[in-house]
Amino acid sequence: LMRSAVRRLCSQAAAAAAASSSASTSATSAAEAQKFASLADSWWDRAGPLQALHSLNRLRVPLVRTAASFARGPAGLADAELVDLGCGGGLLAEPLARLGVRCSASTRSPTSSRRQQSAAAESGIADGRLTFRCQTVSELAADRPAEFDLAVASEVLEHVDNWPEFLRSAADLLRPGGCLVVTTINRTAASYWLGVVAAERLLRLVPPGTHDWRLFIPPDQLRRRLADCGLETRLTVGMRLNPLTGRWAWSRDLSLSYGLVAQKLPAAGTH
Repeated sequence: LMRSAVRRLCSQAAAAAAASSSASTSATSAAEAQKFASLADSWWDRAGPLQALHSLNRLRVPLVRTAASFARGPAGLADAELVDLGCGGGLLAEPLARLGVRCSASTRSPTSSRRQQSAAAESGIADGRLTFRCQTVSELAADRPAEFDLAVASEVLEHVDNWPEFLRSAADLLRPGGCLVVTTINRTAASYWLGVVAAERLLRLVPPGTHDWRLFIPPDQLRRRLADCGLETRLTVGMRLNPLTGRWAWSRDLSLSYGLVAQKLPAAGTH
């Protein structure tokens, strides 16, 4: 009976999501890039429409620290080479640079890239610690293959139409032993009703239209794709936002948001 109810809720969520969005999947990435570029003036407003993303650093930074310990042992974040893919306003890249990471942050918006680089210079971050690039992940992988200890795709995959190809390019950026950090949203009935309907339309925790439920990714599906790219999942953990306090916390429940760390395996025949 319970399984039947869950299946029914998932079917209702899928139907509601399809009815509520008329954008074609093939156009999603370009539309998403434009949508977030339009928020350029709001990125650093901690009380603005992206406050939940600011709050998420409470979990994202420790998750990157954990990945650094897998990739580099005791050296951790110190002078690690990191690429932040789909960096938005640099909300994660900047605090990581302040912790000693050498961070390359990529965005698809030329306007956002120029603003972010200017803001980084004004914020007093040491030269060379934080650079912004207007490049897609595939372009970056072609330019700088196997150059990074760490790659981050945080709150990005659910806005990408061809996320398996995105993952392959991200894997190409990593050195053997390097780690990819992902935070994203599971595709469940709970994530539709709570993550889309409640968070966007009722509570306005994020701007309406931020997410397309059809693009959410179940953890098992993500782990399989990562394995296809030569990445071994080391950690998967749930994340929950308290709508009353605006604070994120770790959770054993993966039905909504979750974080994942995967490590690049050495090529066959190497040690």
